[in-house]
Amino acid sequence: YYYLYYAVSSFGTSSSAIGVARSASLKTPNWQDLGIVVESYGGSSEINAIDPALFRDHDGKVYLSYGSFFGGIGLAEINQSTGKLAGSVTTIWGGGGRDIEAPYITRDGGYYYLFVNRGSCCHGVDSTYTVEVQRATDVRGPYSGTRTILPVTDGKYRGPGHIADLRQDGCHFVSTHYHDLSDNGNAKLDILRMTYSGGWPVLTRNFTDFAGCGGISDGVYAFRSRLSGKAMGVAGASTADGALVQQSTDANARHQQWYVIGHGDGYYSGGRTDHPMAVQRGYQPAMVTGAQMTVPVHEGEVEPGAPPGAFAGRGEPLHTAAGWAAVCTSARTTSANGIGLPNSQPWTLCTPCVRRNSAWASLSTPSAIILRFSVCAIAMMRATTWLVGAPVPM
Repeated sequence: YYYLYYAVSSFGTSSSAIGVARSASLKTPNWQDLGIVVESYGGSSEINAIDPALFRDHDGKVYLSYGSFFGGIGLAEINQSTGKLAGSVTTIWGGGGRDIEAPYITRDGGYYYLFVNRGSCCHGVDSTYTVEVQRATDVRGPYSGTRTILPVTDGKYRGPGHIADLRQDGCHFVSTHYHDLSDNGNAKLDILRMTYSGGWPVLTRNFTDFAGCGGISDGVYAFRSRLSGKAMGVAGASTADGALVQQSTDANARHQQWYVIGHGDGYYSGGRTDHPMAVQRGYQPAMVTGAQMTVPVHEGEVEPGAPPGAFAGRGEPLHTAAGWAAVCTSARTTSANGIGLPNSQPWTLCTPCVRRNSAWASLSTPSAIILRFSVCAIAMMRATTWLVGAPVPM
């Protein structure tokens, strides 16, 4: 499903509500309204239930940030089955009626970045909006180190606001609205490129190239074997921790769909809903076939070609057994970091080639990439590569 979060409010008050609707397609006007997600009742210290924005973390969890003036900015985890709140709301910035609204959270490496607007919106050439950012090492804060990333005026751009981030092909693009001082203050859309330098975001307006873009966009994907054409999925469509990851005929089923989330450091997490793929020690099947995925590395080992057993950590991509019998650790699903080693869950995505019609050619665009599941310093083989299929709705 596609989910649309919306807000209704009595302007200038905290009598507001955020709701959610969903649809299996973006090509239909027929959305199912699931009702209220969170509401506020007019109190001066309440978190005003407008300006909703979603953020998906590396562990697959989804969070809603929202708020405007009054009680500041709130954050709560979303239940991905219902689209509603999964727990309590935490205040992460502001309060006391300060002019803070329109939150948006991103993550790069070990930092979470919380963007907000300060000032007054939507008054044409008299608008005083600015965009500020703070950062934290936990999504719930505390956030600190306030920086103004877009000033109230920059050339013809006045009062930029309501930032949102699109990660496309490994690059970040930010949208804002602004008032055009060269056009009588009319409201317009601005698109900027966002990079990170020294641990902080940097916005570039009027960018002219896409240098440095690569990898894939965050989203939901299907992994299909280059050897067999079959799709990677959770055996038996299980939702339990420890379920095996196996290949089977591609049925476009939910258990064959995986989140791919960039960590900003060249590593990615992959997981079905909130059950990421990880490598778990101690599971030793008597026979491992090409239908199962194995990781022959020792715990803590980062060198290619390590012998069988234990965990695979950062720097050791998954490896398919490709039909031979062995005793190896199996790739399994688990709760986020549930096995106690966070580094066993991020993986590198190598990009040696993309599919063009029925041929395999050199990488020219990142529209589809190949996962190299190999821990050996060997040439690329069909049995150790997987095609990342087109994104699919949640």
